[in-house]
Amino acid sequence: MRACRAGPRARARGSKVAAGQVAVVGLLVSLADGNAQLITARSVEEAVPAAS
Repeated sequence: MRACRAGPRARARGSKVAAGQVAVVGLLVSLADGNAQLITARSVEEAVPAAS
């Protein structure tokens, strides 16, 4: 198994997320139903209600 290393772009995104400049959001999308469920969000707590 190889070690996973973050590249420079991933580190730059991580720094921007930590500074609250950008957000990372994970969604579970069901195209058949037309629904999307929030799975995770980082740096968008004020803009997106917490997943339940």
